[in-house]
Amino acid sequence: MQQQPQLAPTYEKCPTHPINDIVLFCLNDECKEPLCKECCKLHIQQHNQQGTPAIIDTVDSVREMLFNDVHNLKIKFEEEREILHHFSDGEHSQLIKSIHGKIEQVKKNLHQLINDYCDQLEKEVQKRIHQHKAAHPGEKKELHHKLNTVINSLDQQEKGLQSQKYIKSCLILLFEKKDHDLEGLSLDIDNALKHYLQNMFDICIHNDKFDKINDVLREYVEIHQVNLGEELENYTQQIRENKKIQGIQQQQYQNKQQQQYQNQQQFQQSIKKQELNPIISQTIPQTKQNYQSIYDIPHNQLNIHSSLQQSRLGSNSKNYENRLQQNNEKLKQYYG
Repeated sequence: MQQQPQLAPTYEKCPTHPINDIVLFCLNDECKEPLCKECCKLHIQQHNQQGTPAIIDTVDSVREMLFNDVHNLKIKFEEEREILHHFSDGEHSQLIKSIHGKIEQVKKNLHQLINDYCDQLEKEVQKRIHQHKAAHPGEKKELHHKLNTVINSLDQQEKGLQSQKYIKSCLILLFEKKDHDLEGLSLDIDNALKHYLQNMFDICIHNDKFDKINDVLREYVEIHQVNLGEELENYTQQIRENKKIQGIQQQQYQNKQQQQYQNQQQFQQSIKKQELNPIISQTIPQTKQNYQSIYDIPHNQLNIHSSLQQSRLGSNSKNYENRLQQNNEKLKQYYG
């Protein structure tokens, strides 16, 4: 299962307060403004003066919400591309690959059929050969022996005439008969072969039948016009259902990973922000040093940040709106 990409936890610096990280977002339709904690205090006061609601959420939650929206939208467009690709007429489309796959299956079937037929034909020929050989035991063996004897004798005489001491060979041949009963041996061979070939077999190829085979093959595969409109609907539904199942599995896995990550990082991030960002009272002008917000108390800082971090579960959570409203009520109380 392909996992949805994870967002690395990182923060940008506030351009107005460079020592602070941008950790919040105002989602009011007229604002849509990123805020550090100093900007957030002033921003909420401005909303209170104007009588408009400040809809504050963590930058992590907003970023993740937007990322999920973009990612899910990309998946939907990928679905459409997959559908288009499946039914396109390109060589790499699924539809054309399916057609070529059927042709390859036809080749495989015909090759297998021809190979099986030829193998059976070979076995039948071997069977006939053994049967014919068994019906004529030793008939040609004796004739082969006679022929080999005569041929070996003539070969020796031929070599003797080719040697440097050829006089002896000449004298032997002058006083010996030279025919070796060729006529009688030829007659024996003819009679033996006639008897041997009386019940011989051969392969007869009927070329006229091949045309019939060709006609049958043309009927085996047919190319015809077809309406794939119904298949389009079924295939489209199948793609969307598969994507939906994958999306649910990915979301479940992502939620599990996100929860584990939050449990590990929540406290560390809270401590880190206390170290990197000064408390509010340190950023107030000297004339207002007597002012102290309960947000300046470390325990309350941790509670507020923890509450905001819970909204990072995303807008898909059932309690997202309730948590967002509670966060804003707390911020109004602390900053108002």
